[in-house]
Order: sequence, then C-alpha cells, then structure tokens
Amino acid sequence: MQRLRHLSLLCALVGSALWADEATAVSSPRVAIFQEPTWSPTDFARQGAAELDLLMRLVELQQSPGPIGIVGVGNRHGIFEAGVHRALEMAVREGIPVVRLAQNGEPAEAGSRCVFINGGTLSVAEAELLLKQCLVEFGPLPQANDAISPEISTQLARFQAVFDRGISSRLAVHGGRE
Repeated sequence: MQRLRHLSLLCALVGSALWADEATAVSSPRVAIFQEPTWSPTDFARQGAAELDLLMRLVELQQSPGPIGIVGVGNRHGIFEAGVHRALEMAVREGIPVVRLAQNGEPAEAGSRCVFINGGTLSVAEAELLLKQCLVEFGPLPQANDAISPEISTQLARFQAVFDRGISSRLAVHGGRE
C-alpha cells in the first residue's frame, strides 16, 4: 500500500513537472503555406481535394503548441474556391489568422466583408515573416462564432496595419514598382 502511494505521488510530481514545462515553454509561431491548385470550373474533384488538404493542414497545425497562422495563395487576384474559402473562414473563427495573396504577384483583391489579412503584392516569404511577427506581437486571434465579430475585427486591424506598412516599405524600396 505504501509503495502504491509513493508511485502515485511520483506520477503526480512528474506529470505536474511536465505540464509546467509545457506551459512555460515559449513556442515560436508556425505558419502553413497553402497554395490553391489552378482553378478550373469543371474540375470538382480537385476543388474538393484542395479543401480536404487545407483541413488536414489545420488539424496538423493545431496539434503542436504555440500560435499558428496561414498564408493562403489563391487564384485570380487571391480569390479562393468556395470550399477553400469556407475552410479558411472556419480557421479565422478558430483563432487562426489567414493572409491572402494572389498568384504571380498580382495584388490580392480586398473585399468589404473580408476576414483575411490582405497581403497585397507581398511574396509568400515576406507574408510569412510578417505574419510570424504579428503572432509574436499580438498573439492569435480570439475564437468566435462569427468570423466578422468585433473581437476578431479589432485584432485583424492590428495585423493589417503591420501588413500595410510592409507593403508600403516594399513599394518604397522598389520605387513604386513591383
């Protein structure tokens, strides 16, 4: 009986030590890059596969500690196929910020009800770096039932301000040209 009590005490101490290490460990932000496949209005199988791939990446990202984000590269001015768009909006509701870029360096379109950070004409590497900076500085987005909740919108505005400065700096370096 005494031995059992010592064993359970030892397990409790080891478990609490492991939990404390996990809780105090500083994890660097992780950012997944999602490149939507080339769009085709008749290729429904590929569209579904892209949505599934994105959802699997989200689950994988959420398995490890620390803040996470996504840089999504959409087709045609950064527009995502409907299923991928819904999955990315779900990620935002789960507290994961999403940067939207367009293929081939085109400017990403900004929408009036957009819940994504507009990466403009930044490269994938530049957007990833800025998103990591935002995650360190501001933390993840709050979770909410609606992706356009005031809490998420406020945090997204902070992220967008950093991206706007990054885009302006890039334009200044390139003399106003891309």
